[in-house]
Amino acid sequence: MKVIILGYSGFLGSHLLKHNFFANVEKILPSRKNTLLKEGNDLFIPFEEAFSSIKNLKPELIINLIGVLREKYKGEYRKAHIETVKGIIEAAKTYENAKIIHISAIGTSEECKSEYFHTKLQAEKMLLSSGLEVIIIRPGIVFGEGQKLFEDLKKISILTPFIICPSSKVAICDINKFVDSIVEASSKQVKRGIYEIYTEVISFKNFFKKSLNFIGIKRIVIPVPKIFILPVALLGEITNMSPINLEQYRMLKCPAIPSGKFPVL
Repeated sequence: MKVIILGYSGFLGSHLLKHNFFANVEKILPSRKNTLLKEGNDLFIPFEEAFSSIKNLKPELIINLIGVLREKYKGEYRKAHIETVKGIIEAAKTYENAKIIHISAIGTSEECKSEYFHTKLQAEKMLLSSGLEVIIIRPGIVFGEGQKLFEDLKKISILTPFIICPSSKVAICDINKFVDSIVEASSKQVKRGIYEIYTEVISFKNFFKKSLNFIGIKRIVIPVPKIFILPVALLGEITNMSPINLEQYRMLKCPAIPSGKFPVL
């Protein structure tokens, strides 16, 4: 099997590549840091060549892990979530038997006013209307080594003996569950459509406590109504010291729990 993995060098991709399933397949690995390099079964290419490589090398499997949680510049959500998918669809339509596995997110819906979720939803719609063989996976917050939240909690913990969090629930997905689900979708007959994956649904308080315990830090976690987090988000508009900005506050207001509308992998 030949597979291209977009976003292989990120948090999710670094864990995915450790799975035995991907050890013996021919992998095309685009990254903005790469120059052209062939190493065993792996072909490293510049990201700019990703879509032309899909057309020319015709991988049977296209895995799109690319996602941006916090924009560094205006329009980054659209570029990462929509333009990437446009390129994948255009390239995959040039040959037969292409299968696409696309990572979206639990919480994606028409009702959510977040630009993050809006662009995620638009990408889903484009894929489903493309006529291609598409499996869309909506994971909860993926929990595991390398999760950016851990670094944010470390920074916050330096400044304060307590941490505030929303007084609501969230779906989390263990990184091993996430990887196993991708492998299942890659290697077995999973039908075309949208799937949700998660390990458990817990309060944000317990999620933060679980995260703090994972990184070996003890802090008091205080759940508060979401509106109380707005000042932290406003601070995030002017400084990178805040873990969230206004867009992420809007993301936080969207239900981050399974919808019940889709099957679970």
